[in-house]
Formats: sequence, structure tokens, C-alpha cells
Amino acid sequence: MSEPVVMLTTGWNGYKEVGDTETYIVTSPYSSPTSSLTRCRPPTRPIQSMHPLAKATGSVLKKGNNDNRTSTDYHYFPVVCGGDRNYAFSNKCYHLNAAPPHVATLVGIMQEMRIGAASIPILNGTALWVTGGEYDLISSTTEWLNVSAADVKMEDASSSSSSPLPKVLSAGIQLPQPRAFHCLKVINAKTAILYGGSDGSPTYFPGSNLTWAIHDIDANEQILSSSQGSDNLWIPRASMKLRRFLHGCGVIRQDIFDDVSSVRKLFVVAAGGAETRYETTDLVELLAVTVTEGEDNVVFSEAWEEGPRMPTTLRDAASATTPDQTMLILAGGLITKQPYKMSYKIFNLRCAAAGYCWWTTDENRLMFPRTFSVAMVLPPTGNVQHQDTTVDIDPQCKLLPSDFRFLIDVIAISIVFFFFLPTFGQTFAR
Repeated sequence: MSEPVVMLTTGWNGYKEVGDTETYIVTSPYSSPTSSLTRCRPPTRPIQSMHPLAKATGSVLKKGNNDNRTSTDYHYFPVVCGGDRNYAFSNKCYHLNAAPPHVATLVGIMQEMRIGAASIPILNGTALWVTGGEYDLISSTTEWLNVSAADVKMEDASSSSSSPLPKVLSAGIQLPQPRAFHCLKVINAKTAILYGGSDGSPTYFPGSNLTWAIHDIDANEQILSSSQGSDNLWIPRASMKLRRFLHGCGVIRQDIFDDVSSVRKLFVVAAGGAETRYETTDLVELLAVTVTEGEDNVVFSEAWEEGPRMPTTLRDAASATTPDQTMLILAGGLITKQPYKMSYKIFNLRCAAAGYCWWTTDENRLMFPRTFSVAMVLPPTGNVQHQDTTVDIDPQCKLLPSDFRFLIDVIAISIVFFFFLPTFGQTFAR
């Protein structure tokens, strides 16, 4: 696997919760806003691999092949936690195999049932930190699942032995306020940012514009202890201009062409979402962040700035960022609440020199519209083992230019009309 692969799983299709998983290849983002994208549709229909769920959370972790957390001997380990089906909330965490048939294995039990939680990988990518969410009330609690070799044992797919006992997640520090349908994103290995979300009203009205940063999340595991006070850990940052929840979010580079500088300039992105329960917006805000490599010095801008509007109003979309932070991906989502209109499109946000950012509509489309799903990006293989994450995508489907794909579609439609339309006409005439 030489390019990243987006994996989209679970969600709501307008009628019911689903457990289907679909994948597609992400090719190089180094193209101008006017260039045609050359990506590939999923080779098969989505495979139902999870119990049908919506409003879950998850991320791709690193599962070590030994007990050393800093070892480079590991493979990627997608995990999905929480969610609900017919208002039956879940406290379970599943490992989702990226290779078809995308078999899901129970690996953890959360201490609380949660929907609308947010999560990030921590501890060098070997643990999933699950924050906030809702059960009876919107929560400020957090918990984390460690998938290092000493904690979670992989079950051999060829083995007839029973599954390993799932691990109970460890309680973590409190959030500064109760939050659900919020964003929590990684800035670098030690810093994360929390922004937006519902702040506790039973009707999700209104959302929040507050922002906090937390540092040294990988310094030691004690910072994730529930016995540690959180007052001094969450540092308030600039508030967004718009209150919002259910928004798309991610952290991307301000210039996709700048990959040599020791000073990384990033944008924290808040895209779309809703200010109230029945609203949907296309407004985008960006918070500039500067990271000095080697010194772990993270400097946040004093204000959010307006970003490029989305191609459409959108909320409840699945968000993911490419491993090199060059592109934010938003998949599916709800275009309008009244009338109820869902999206099957994929939108990408990139930025170039001087912070010029633009949206493009991906040539890939979801096999069916879905909201409240989980999107994860599997990095390129490189020198890392991918023993359970080799995604089976038809190589003949890769990198077909859009103009040729359009021509092929026209030829296919013409053939259908040429061969079948006369038959239909004769049948009708009789």
C-alpha cells in the first residue's frame, strides 16, 4: 500500500444504523485547485463488519509486536468505541480489521456508555483517549484504552481459540466542561486542542465556541489519571466566532508544499456544523498554530479567522486528516435538517502558500449517504508492518483520470441505449 487509504465505517443512512465499511485510496494532494482529482472508487460494495451503530468515535492506533511502546515494530490497529442503535447506547470498543472482510473484534469495555464522544491517539499512538459524549447527561469524563502488546492480545485469524477477554478502559482526567459532539484533535505528539461541542443542554441548544489546549499528553500516563485535577491542565485559547457542534474538524498544514521547514505552520479547522439543533452552516473558521520542531514549542494565534466556505451546508460529517497533514477529508453528513437531506459526497480542504485554502469535491462518492459515521486514514505502509491492514483495492482502478472516466461513462451509457432501447421500443409497440 503506497498511498493512504480512507476507511469509513458505521453511521446512519436515513433509516437505520449501519455497520458497513468502505474504503478508497487517497492520492497525492499536491495539485492546484483547478486540477482534476485522480482517485479510485471502492472496488466492492460496503461490507457489514460492525454491529450497526451511529455516533461512535475511533482512530487508527499502533499495535506493537512487543512490549516496547517506542518500538518501530508495530502494525496499524483501527479502533471504534461507543455509539448507539435504536437509542441503545454502547460502551464497547472494537478493533476493525482494515482488510476485507473487515472483521470486528471486541477489545475493550468503557466504564460509561457514550454517543457523540471525541477521541485521539495518545502515548505514541498506542492508546485511544475517549472524551465526553452523552448517555443520560452530557459527560465531562474521559477514559483510555491501551493496545500495546502487553495489554491487548491479537487473536490469530486462523486460530480456533476463543477471543481474548476485552480490557476495561482506564479512567482519565476530566474535561474542563461537559462536552458532546465536540472536536478533539492532535497538534503534535504532546499537544491537543478541544473546541466546540454541545455544552450540556438536553436539546443541544446552543453549541459552544470555547477552545482549550492541553500539553504534555505523552509525557507520562499519570496525566491521564482520574485522580489528577484538570484545572491547570486545560488552557483556554481563543474562542471561535460561531458557536457550533456536530462540526467537521482537523489540523492541516498552512502550506502543502512546505515540507522542509523546521517551523511547522498549521491550521486548526472548524468546518460547518450547527449552532442550534435544527441549523446547518457552511461557515469555516481557522486557528493558526506554529510548531517549532525539536523544541516542542506550540504557539496559538490570538483569534480564529474566517476560512473558505464549504461547497454546501454540512453537519454530522465524518472527519479525517491525511497522515502528512496536507488535507482534511469530510465524508457524508447532513446537508439540511428541514427538509432532511443527506450527503454521499466527500469534500477535501487543502492550503497553499500564504494560507490560501480551498475546497474540492472528491471524485469518490460514498456507496450510500450516511451521517454520524467514523472516518479513519490508514497511512502508507513504508517500513511498518501491515499484517492486518492491507486494504484490498483493485489495482486496475487506481489513478484513472477524471476525463477518461467521464468518457468511459458516456460510452457505457451509449452501449446500453444502442442495444436495449430498440428492444424496449418493440416491446412497448406490441
